[in-house]
Amino acid sequence: MELLESIHQKIISELDTRGKVSQFLLANATIRPTSSIYKNSQSPSLKSRAFRPSRPIKIFYIVFAASIWAAIFYAIRVQKDINQGGLAIVMIASLIITINVLWQFFYDNTLNFSIQIDPLGITVDDQFLEWEKIRETSILNIPGRGRGLNYLIIILENDEYLSFELTNFYTLRGIVKSLSKYIEYFKAHAA
Repeated sequence: MELLESIHQKIISELDTRGKVSQFLLANATIRPTSSIYKNSQSPSLKSRAFRPSRPIKIFYIVFAASIWAAIFYAIRVQKDINQGGLAIVMIASLIITINVLWQFFYDNTLNFSIQIDPLGITVDDQFLEWEKIRETSILNIPGRGRGLNYLIIILENDEYLSFELTNFYTLRGIVKSLSKYIEYFKAHAA
């Protein structure tokens, strides 16, 4: 258990060195094994479970960005005396929002991947990990606005680990509980 705790601390320190998260938020980060998040592995018989980035959230943000641009062009067309400075600021802010939405939901491969869980193991995009090679699965939570940042951490038998940011994944129960449920179910029913 002490070895796993040291690996968890290493993960947090590596996130700190990448500059992705502030020192204050990392101080409150927690890593919990999926077995402690979802203890009951009773579930209907399933052959596999796939998780993909949430389409409704993608659509919402795309419609939001498009409606901002539509409102800007409508204001330009309808209003005769428009404040040029204010319009320029709104257009620049809208451009930043649009670029961020497009990047996050379509071009950033670290956020757009699929997770397939079955009795043989876990597949993240094209990378297959057998249950025998997985020592532990954990969820790293870094508190912040809203849900904070969540990462799926897969610790392998050779003490290497893989981390996957779950920012674009949403489920009704919450991605952390859903992922934990199916990981523990399939881990218990491994082939």
